[in-house]
Amino acid sequence: TGPTSNADLLDEIPKGKGRVALVGFREWIFSEDSGALAEFAAATEKSFGTTVQRLMHWPGASRFHYGHPDVWRRSFVATCGGVSKANKGLHVSEDVFGGYNTILRGRDIKYVDYIAVGKGRDMSMETICLFEAKIASGNGEQVLSREVRRLGHSMDFMRLMTWYHTGNGFFINTAITMLSVHATVWVMLLMSFLQENNTVIQNWISAVQLLQLGTLSVVVYWITLVLDVGLFYSVWIIVKQVLQGSLMFYIFRAQTSAYSFTQDLFFGGAKYLATGRGYKLQHTKFKDLWQRFGRSHMYFGAVLTIYCLAIIAAKSHNGSVNGRELGGIVLAIWAPILVIVSLLFGPFWFTPFAFRTEIIQSDIDETQRWFLSPSLTNSWQSWNKEFTDVWSNAHNKQMGRLATCIRAHAMKLPTVLMLIAVTYRLDLRAGSDISKAVVIIVIAGGIQTPGS
Repeated sequence: TGPTSNADLLDEIPKGKGRVALVGFREWIFSEDSGALAEFAAATEKSFGTTVQRLMHWPGASRFHYGHPDVWRRSFVATCGGVSKANKGLHVSEDVFGGYNTILRGRDIKYVDYIAVGKGRDMSMETICLFEAKIASGNGEQVLSREVRRLGHSMDFMRLMTWYHTGNGFFINTAITMLSVHATVWVMLLMSFLQENNTVIQNWISAVQLLQLGTLSVVVYWITLVLDVGLFYSVWIIVKQVLQGSLMFYIFRAQTSAYSFTQDLFFGGAKYLATGRGYKLQHTKFKDLWQRFGRSHMYFGAVLTIYCLAIIAAKSHNGSVNGRELGGIVLAIWAPILVIVSLLFGPFWFTPFAFRTEIIQSDIDETQRWFLSPSLTNSWQSWNKEFTDVWSNAHNKQMGRLATCIRAHAMKLPTVLMLIAVTYRLDLRAGSDISKAVVIIVIAGGIQTPGS
């Protein structure tokens, strides 16, 4: 990356009236050796900044600007109102809008591989999730913008598909994937209550679950490693990361992106989130983890847990299940169980000193005080009210009250259908079935779909 490379990079932008207005290049993530989380974050950046962007440049012709140290044609930027999107406040996706406007104005964007620049990424669970939330909510704003609509109308099909799967569509697919995990467990529970043993459907669901865990994104990263370090060493890196908990991290990150993206689509409110990229050496208290991930991750994991326990109870005979039956049930719902473990225990696995006895006791005491505190500013009640006010439109920030009402009732539809199925199968004249119905109705009253 010496003077010759810099001169070659500048030559990519021809003088005069050339069409090239932006040239992008690789990044070298020098923080990847600073821990497991730093390596996971660097892995996602590495695959997106190399293999994916090569595909976006050619043959996809759909690369834009992503906040990377790209080189702009100054004369073009100066005559177009600047790089960022015109907005009265700080926009969370102003960089990518610079790329959108470049293409809309008839200019080209290139990508080269012969030069790279060093960059540090986030190295703690909290900062990584804040970064993902910022990017996901920014994409929620993008899909509602006029620039995306204009680009969608001006691209051919193949170019549009490349842009979809490497841009906004990635977050749409992530949201659908996490929703499909919930739908998968719901369908299996419904089949259990209806006593339907359709092995074809169950095998199909199990096959789909393999793709729900982000396997395709791991394949992209593995291909990038094969090109950089060779076949055998790349396999060792993937195995090492799996042992360190990479699947747990990727699932947790996927839920972060899905929740932030859908929340912005429903209610807006995307904003810049300062993360900081320092080392994480301090322990994060359980109360703080709950405040950050409780509504978005832990509640969803708790709902899936109730569903999985209900599946086991529904498939049991006379209130008991033998080891062989339990093994078959667990094998059928292994993917939701992995999601449950990732969402409920992921923050503790990646938090320093989370398993020290004295720290656990201190966290339990402080969390108990926080839950029982009558304070209106620093308690569970105030924290929960902040989220429920958004969904109930307590501050009248949402334009349509009818839409708020329809959305609130639509979110309860899966529970209503489940209760209808249970009532259809139960013999309410039998005392044992009446007790089962009461238990199921009580549990269903506390079940809400993700994000509610």
